[in-house]
Amino acid sequence: MLDFQTALTRLAPTTGGLDPFRSFRPGDAERACLEVLRQSAGFRFTAAVQHSWCARRAVNAGLLALSIMRGDARRRLLGAWIRSGGGTSSLFAAEADALLEFIAEQLPDPSPELAVCRFEQLTLRANDAASSFTAPDRPLFELRRIVRQGRHAGVVLFHGEPDMILNALWHRKPLPDFSPEVTPLLVAPGLKPVCRIASRHELELWNKLAVPMVSTALQQDRCSRDAIETMLHVGALEFA
Repeated sequence: MLDFQTALTRLAPTTGGLDPFRSFRPGDAERACLEVLRQSAGFRFTAAVQHSWCARRAVNAGLLALSIMRGDARRRLLGAWIRSGGGTSSLFAAEADALLEFIAEQLPDPSPELAVCRFEQLTLRANDAASSFTAPDRPLFELRRIVRQGRHAGVVLFHGEPDMILNALWHRKPLPDFSPEVTPLLVAPGLKPVCRIASRHELELWNKLAVPMVSTALQQDRCSRDAIETMLHVGALEFA
């Protein structure tokens, strides 16, 4: 009975295409029952309601990345998201992060829309961690410890002025011309508010720590001590 119920739930289109008969060998009668049920009006209605509920959860979250999209593009993306198994979690933070990651994978890189999507994703992560964030003690900076990128932080690259790009997307106005000059925004749980423009040294340090490094090796590699301490203090970097 449990295997049959599991196969029944896997018929729903929101399970990401899971094989309903995985790890279950139904008899002829059970297989026929499931196939008939899949085509029934009642099951199709239930699946439609679930699809609508999952899509509404995403829209109700008020995500900026969704609001700046054209209606047809938004509906197409949400449909793909739900078919992949998204939209069923009751945990807002995890669901929003996963949806923004899914959206980001569909957008051209670089693009203003991708920058906004990553910025929103990082802002949600930083805000979620801000209430429990505690800056490390200054003496710890002297110790030989491994430093890595903060798990609730990041750097977003805007090709142009972020405020102008955000305003144009929000009000559906023509975007500013693509600029070769990049503005890096640092997002971290210890910042008030959670973002600001990153300095050249901070951007270099962030990129260098795509692979964790020992703190003393960073300083020997001519990384700015001030940048290391500042980024540790706001949670942009952390000790592994």
